[in-house]
Amino acid sequence: MLSRTQPRPADALDLPLDALQNPIIDAYLAALPAGVTPRIMGSRSVFVCDDSARARDFAAQGLSRGLERLRAAGHQPADETLDGLIRAFDVHLGTPQQVIDSLQQDSALARVTDLAFQVHSIDPPHPYILRSIELIARHVAPALGWQPRHPAAAAHHHAEENV
Repeated sequence: MLSRTQPRPADALDLPLDALQNPIIDAYLAALPAGVTPRIMGSRSVFVCDDSARARDFAAQGLSRGLERLRAAGHQPADETLDGLIRAFDVHLGTPQQVIDSLQQDSALARVTDLAFQVHSIDPPHPYILRSIELIARHVAPALGWQPRHPAAAAHHHAEENV
């Protein structure tokens, strides 16, 4: 499983996540025995919201808590502004189109066979998490060419009624 975020080398703190993970994928594929189907699980921190400013507000709260844990572990991000923390924690957030644009820049995702999204380290309130899941399913996933394996099992919950 490819982590949703990874520590950067001290001399390359702004290195994009896919630059760290593509070599891992390459090594895995090179070591995979002939005839074995690759399985590559990717994980990403994603929070999709109808309102970009609200998404950034939740990110400011959640990532500042994450920054405290990062410092306690002996790490120091190069840029502690909100945008710097979004980069440091490899977060994709905003409106559906903003998240689509952000995820499209991650070349490792084009190579995964399975993908998990989580809202950690944003940690918005539960109704916003449900709405984020809905926006991913309705807008982000289709725009990126992802389809459910069992379309009939998809619920028709309307989370926007709760936020």
